Amino acid sequence: MEGQWVIWFSALVSSFLAYFLSELIGRRKKKSRANLPPGPPAWPIVGNILQLGKKPNESLWALSQQYGPLMTLSLGMKTAVVVSSSEMAKEIFKTHDQNFAGRTLIEAAKVNSHHESSIVFAQYGDYWRKVRRIAATELFTPTKLQVPQYLRRDQVS
Repeated sequence: MEGQWVIWFSALVSSFLAYFLSELIGRRKKKSRANLPPGPPAWPIVGNILQLGKKPNESLWALSQQYGPLMTLSLGMKTAVVVSSSEMAKEIFKTHDQNFAGRTLIEAAKVNSHHESSIVFAQYGDYWRKVRRIAATELFTPTKLQVPQYLRRDQVS
């Protein structure tokens, strides 16, 4: 009889912890989606990928009819904002251009700190503009590109 009570109590405690963790995760997700546009509810791991089906363009059109020209989709573990009208795209790129100019930083770039010194992985800002200006004036000018031309000819031949 006492063994059943221990099993019952451990089941109660584990279900309480599972409920507490799910509420905590749910609140965190609600906070992170607070500033995002509306969108369909997503499955935990796959997101909205299953809703796109075999013809994603038609599925996105049907979702835009339901949620509007600006919606949020969860594509796996990534969140995407989908714009489905040209008027909304013009408005977004006119007013929120800085927010969409950044790049997704992959973990492989963080390992050797390539994201701190590379033009490829740099986020849009003062550093990126400075490095881009240097690359345009010092690396990609026609005279600088003509210098190793004999090496390219040797490789081609």
